[in-house]
Amino acid sequence: MLVIFDGYTLEFKKEANNIRRDIIEMIFAAKSGHPGPSLSCVEIVLTIYKDFLHFDPSNPSDPDRDRFILSKGHAAPTLYSILTRFYDHVSREEMINTFRSGYFSQDGDRYINTKFQGHPDMNVLPGVEFSSGSLGNGLGFACSVAEELKFRFREETQGRTRPWVYCLIGDGEMDEGSTKEAISYAGAKAVDNLILIIDNNKQQLTGKKENILDFGAVRDQFNQKQWHILDHYRGGEDIIGHDYQHLRWALEIAREGHGKPTAIIASTIKGKGVSFMEDDAAYHGVPPKDDEYEVCMKIFDITERIFINRLRELRKPLNNIATDQIFLKETLVAPREAYGRALYHLGKKDKRIIRFDADLRSSLKGDYFFTHFPERCYEAGIAETTMNLLATAFGLEGKIPFVNTFSIFYMKAMEVLRNVIAFNNLNVKLIGSHGDPRLVDGGSHAEIEIFGALRSIPNMRIVQPSDALLTYRLVAEMAIEKGPIYMRFGRDKVPVIYNGKENPDFGLPVDNDFNIAPKIGRGHLLKAGKHITLIAIGDMVHQILHASKILEKKGITSTVIDMYSIKPIDQELILEHAANPIITVEPHNIIGGLGSGVSEVVTSAKPQFVERIGINDHFAKSGNRKDLTRAYRLNSECIVEKALKLLEKTS
Repeated sequence: MLVIFDGYTLEFKKEANNIRRDIIEMIFAAKSGHPGPSLSCVEIVLTIYKDFLHFDPSNPSDPDRDRFILSKGHAAPTLYSILTRFYDHVSREEMINTFRSGYFSQDGDRYINTKFQGHPDMNVLPGVEFSSGSLGNGLGFACSVAEELKFRFREETQGRTRPWVYCLIGDGEMDEGSTKEAISYAGAKAVDNLILIIDNNKQQLTGKKENILDFGAVRDQFNQKQWHILDHYRGGEDIIGHDYQHLRWALEIAREGHGKPTAIIASTIKGKGVSFMEDDAAYHGVPPKDDEYEVCMKIFDITERIFINRLRELRKPLNNIATDQIFLKETLVAPREAYGRALYHLGKKDKRIIRFDADLRSSLKGDYFFTHFPERCYEAGIAETTMNLLATAFGLEGKIPFVNTFSIFYMKAMEVLRNVIAFNNLNVKLIGSHGDPRLVDGGSHAEIEIFGALRSIPNMRIVQPSDALLTYRLVAEMAIEKGPIYMRFGRDKVPVIYNGKENPDFGLPVDNDFNIAPKIGRGHLLKAGKHITLIAIGDMVHQILHASKILEKKGITSTVIDMYSIKPIDQELILEHAANPIITVEPHNIIGGLGSGVSEVVTSAKPQFVERIGINDHFAKSGNRKDLTRAYRLNSECIVEKALKLLEKTS
């Protein structure tokens, strides 16, 4: 056990006092921020950075570094102040002047975003390990980082020491189901390079924790057989999160290694260091007024003088602490079957392919991959948010993670898809099976809205293949393309459209000459016509091909387009064939999906009629696929009827 001299402890307290000064100065200058929760965790974060975190100040991206993940992102001022002390590229002056506030360039033409966002943003400030703010995501992300490090160092040890992952959450954050899921995962999977610290200040924005959602003792939220819990200093009093000796002891014990993750429950005071803010939820997210700011500065001045005088009296030198192959010959093949086989073949060629599931591996045909590469498979259980968060660090560190669940269940994790995966443009591939409203499961599982949600998220790309062969080829394309991509397909077998002669996992299912080399952002022209343009996704492409043949018998020729890329959508192809009225067909709500995308393109360039066929803004019902196709008027006969009416209207 390392002995800490009094002088070092006083120097530490003096530094913590100056960090508190920075916090108040930042928040006062911005007239916005969270003083209470920032002040409560100062000593915790400072101890980690000063004495435990292994990192290279000149290389924030050092792959061998330890990671500190601030999940309670509203305490960003604490992290920023500490980063100015350890990284040369982080300027205190810039931090104080631009916290929460961008600025215009000197010529006034360009708005420049501040690196010191209201919540930490890993995209703009090197040294920040996680873009946090929306509570409940940090621990799941930390699990992902820890698992990725374990995976990498198992593969490439070369005598290096495996890095540690530190994650700081607030006790109020434990209300989040995603935090509970991550706690369960880390314990069940023995993520032993993870150290979780709970800032247990017993306050939330609205008031006392016990008066808002009293879940009992923090300790009781953990499976104590699966977690190593530290909440009493040397077995006696509570661990005080403002006491350097307590924090040093707990973190040293945590790093001894226990074959399981460690949770340090640190008792703290919200607003610590400013007497009138202490233990008062009113200062959770309220900046100090002018007179309060002056009082704060006087408190910090007095405190600093006390520590300086005590250090002089000691007159002691400070202690320097260094810190298998089956061929398909069917004309009806489920896209999920093709996906499972494609991922297996891709995994044989590329060790960066990692698979993540949430208790649905067999449904998404993951057994091919799992049988051959179990070490590259991660199972989160019934915990979709955790599953998505687990994949994030793998995407960040050069792997190609494929996340798998039913399409509807991504609605649960939409915040993670937006705030973590898309916001940071992480290389995560999202596979949504059963993404078709023609299901016996009923409206609760019949997803009709995912395109509308995902199309509005920047960086997110979306595809829906029309058959199994296109699915197979798109999987390889997704692996090549960087950034988040969502693939949606239904549960059932669908007709094969494209030519499978060159595919190693398929026989010769069809006699046509259709072939395709898919690209994200492109559509595929199947045939050109003079009277009407039919655009579809999924197995609706088969329906418009059939509708086109029926129309031909009536003397009407159709352009037929497989618009498998929903976002980005192939504007050039659409406009090339927009001289004729257009019909879009999709197994999705007509709001927000293919029809909306095509309409946006057409109306921006030229006036043209666009008739949208799909789910007419209502929830789906249970039924077999054939009956529901007819009930939702998605069959070729109904498409022909719509086409004839549209041509009559536009003639």
